[in-house]
Amino acid sequence: MKTAFKILPEEVLENNCHLLIEVGWEGISFLYYSKNPFKIEGLLIYQFEKNITAIDLANELSVFFEEENLPSYLTANICYNFKEYSLLPTVLYKADLQDEILNSIHAINNTSAVFAEKLSIPDITLSYRVDRNILEVLNVQFPSAINNHTLALQLPMLYKNADSFYCIVYQNSIKVVLFINHTLQITRFFDYNTPADVAYHLLNVCKQHHISPKEITLTLTGFIDKKSNLYDDLYRYFLNVELQELSEEITTTNAVAQYPDHFFSHLIQMAKCVS
Repeated sequence: MKTAFKILPEEVLENNCHLLIEVGWEGISFLYYSKNPFKIEGLLIYQFEKNITAIDLANELSVFFEEENLPSYLTANICYNFKEYSLLPTVLYKADLQDEILNSIHAINNTSAVFAEKLSIPDITLSYRVDRNILEVLNVQFPSAINNHTLALQLPMLYKNADSFYCIVYQNSIKVVLFINHTLQITRFFDYNTPADVAYHLLNVCKQHHISPKEITLTLTGFIDKKSNLYDDLYRYFLNVELQELSEEITTTNAVAQYPDHFFSHLIQMAKCVS
């Protein structure tokens, strides 16, 4: 595991912080926040090696939790961000078929547990799977945590806008969500090696869904710099590119505020959603 950011909350606040954890194939993030008023108090982000296996990921987490003294917390939410999921109209959802559906989409996996969540947008049920080795490590470390998939929190937020073309940039992949007229068109992870790969995937989404990259607004969050080749490539094709900013009601410590809002806005929005 490689440390990307490590901003600890002040010791005096540790016992009053709540914790949001995002974990997926790219890495694991710990966001510490306080309520009433909502404020970001600390942030720790660690990245995994590319193409890490579930067993290796679980082993790295076990070693990490043994060696790292994480700040204390009042409550915890674990948001799973793995790519193995499916979305179905709730009327078609059948619990006993979810394992079969996920196996058909993402290849057979007999070492994972399957979960389902009904989303607070019309008639959609999200099912997803998490490897049991990873689950066991996290359940031991956070036994009272509430579990969600990240999309269960993100899709209802994006649904509020009639049209949303939203892209989270990770180290080796992007996560794309497209709504047109309040109707979900696509939500998917795409792997990439170069900035041109990212531009290709986003332009292909536009082509498949008959939208113009010159007219749609592309909202970016995650690890993308405005002075990077990736941003330049996207700005070449999309006339309306915005880096997601935090609303004025969300405050952060000075240590967090020194970084651009969009680096962490996807995490902060999920924490705000569960707070």
